[in-house]
Order: sequence, then structure tokens, then C-alpha cells
Amino acid sequence: MISKEASIHDLIFPMRNVSDKLDDRSLNLWILDEKLVFHNYAASDLPVSKIMEETTSRIRPDILVCTDTQEDVVKSVSLIELKRPFTDKDDPVKQLYKYVNLIREKHKFLDTPIRVNETTMYYCYAICEIDKKVENLLIDKSFIKLPLGLGYFQYNPSRNVFMEVRAYD
Repeated sequence: MISKEASIHDLIFPMRNVSDKLDDRSLNLWILDEKLVFHNYAASDLPVSKIMEETTSRIRPDILVCTDTQEDVVKSVSLIELKRPFTDKDDPVKQLYKYVNLIREKHKFLDTPIRVNETTMYYCYAICEIDKKVENLLIDKSFIKLPLGLGYFQYNPSRNVFMEVRAYD
């Protein structure tokens, strides 16, 4: 049986693919944010070692999207992490920062001239079940509740990271 996470993932961006190998009609990044439609590069469920130069890391962001590239420098990287409901896996905030830190450290993407630099902005989205444990974790990390209670957000200016944790509902 396919999990809710896998179903949503494949609806937004088919797993284990890069955008330039897919028909645009199979990408539904607009579901998360309409600006993601106008991307320069996107990858889904691939190890960072297949996305970035000079790394052997096996960690895999669910979805990575680069937008607003000027002179081969990516101005915006979006990272989307879909967490299975009812799991006690990694802290989604910690997991997203792990991706941001590795991308910052490696700078250059494989098979494309684009790269990140110190001015690149990171938009991170964790989509998960927000139970009391997750809610307390977010409050402890000074996240602010979104209007209508649909999730939480935080901006970290020292890291150029805007992060949202949204509920599946």
C-alpha cells in the first residue's frame, strides 16, 4: 500500500527524478507555492551526492527546487520535506537545516552551471502531522503559529532561512 507521504510526493513531483527529465505536466510544484513553477532546477528524492558536487552524502531531500538564478547564482532554494503521519522520525526542522548546511557547504550543483552563495535564500517546508509533540517542539524553537492554525513559521536572518511547518490537512 502506498503511504500518504508517497502519494502526495508523486502528485507534487514524481520521486527519484530531476525536472529536466520530466514533462512539465507531471510537476505540480504550484500546490506548495506558485513561484516554484518557474524553477531553474529541481530534484525529487535523490541523494545529495547525485545533486551536489564533491560530496558522498546519502541524505535525500524529498524535493529541492532552485529558482531565480542570476549569472549562475541561485537566489532561492526551496526544500520540501514530507513526513509520514504517525512516525517518530527525525525532527523536521533539524532535518531541513541539515540539508541547508550541506548545500551551503558544497555550493555547486552537478550537471548544471548553477551554484549557491552566501546571499542565497532558503525556503524550507516540512509537511507533517502536527501533533502535540511536534507543536511543542516548534514552540520551543520560537516558531509562530500561522493564521487559521494550519502550521507554524519562522525566519532565521542569520542563516537566510524561512521555514514553514504545515499540516497535511
